[in-house]
Amino acid sequence: TRMTTLTLNMVVCNEEARLAEAIAHARQYVDYVVVVVQASTDHTLEIAHRLADRVIEHPCLGFSEPSREAALLASPDGWVLNLDADERLTAEALEEIRQRFGSPGGPGADGFAFPRKTYFLDRWIMHGGWYPQHKVRLFRRAAGRIGGNPAHPAAEIDGKVAELRGDI
Repeated sequence: TRMTTLTLNMVVCNEEARLAEAIAHARQYVDYVVVVVQASTDHTLEIAHRLADRVIEHPCLGFSEPSREAALLASPDGWVLNLDADERLTAEALEEIRQRFGSPGGPGADGFAFPRKTYFLDRWIMHGGWYPQHKVRLFRRAAGRIGGNPAHPAAEIDGKVAELRGDI
């Protein structure tokens, strides 16, 4: 399966300081942007309407399963990438994706898990089980659904999931 449309899905609340840069960065490699705005009291909703292709207003429930599911349901067919406003794909991750989708046999999986680096208290946390935390963030829309638990929703994939080396 070659990549057709790649949609960025973001669930945000009070992210006016990060949202524009997050979308601008993603526009380098995505075709479509869906932003779910949860009861923001700043200018997040205005920024989302200006920069995203689709904006959904949703009750502020944290990064809950219903908000992630709303973003997924609003996404066109193809591939979906779930990122938060403070997350970016590294150049290495982007190159790895390009190579997988550009290969003659296609990507070889229905979902991809990235190692996620966490920046906390002015430093990268690279120990104590914090790294690498592989998270499925890129998947074929038809093969994925949102599950997990209410506090930590996650993509669940019907099919093969491959782990990538490039970080989020």
